[in-house]
Amino acid sequence: MQPDLASASKRIKQGLEESKKLFSQLGAQSRAASASSSSTLFGMLGGFTGSGIADAASFYSASTFVGLAPILAGAGIVIGVLAFRGTGRVKLESKLEAHKRALESVREELRLLPRNAPQVVRDAAWETYR
Repeated sequence: MQPDLASASKRIKQGLEESKKLFSQLGAQSRAASASSSSTLFGMLGGFTGSGIADAASFYSASTFVGLAPILAGAGIVIGVLAFRGTGRVKLESKLEAHKRALESVREELRLLPRNAPQVVRDAAWETYR
């Protein structure tokens, strides 16, 4: 019976060492996640959810996990980030993009003004830009 006790003790020690490694890795990943933005974490959550759905779907369909996983993980990331941002922020980003394009257009017009353009025209263009 002595060899069984030694074998069990060895397996317990190996299990403890593996647990220490796992906790160390989880701690490092937790620190990295805590430094990430909320939108990044929502994206990661969406990616894990999409991968989980792909894994579950592969048991019930002819498609494979390998084919579904990237598609559903990517879709989950996008949906997670958009859900975090909400419709208000998406609308705001759209408006900001439209304003940036308008400013770039006015800036280009200012750049293309001929050197002999009247000062009134230049002032009006700068006022529009401001």
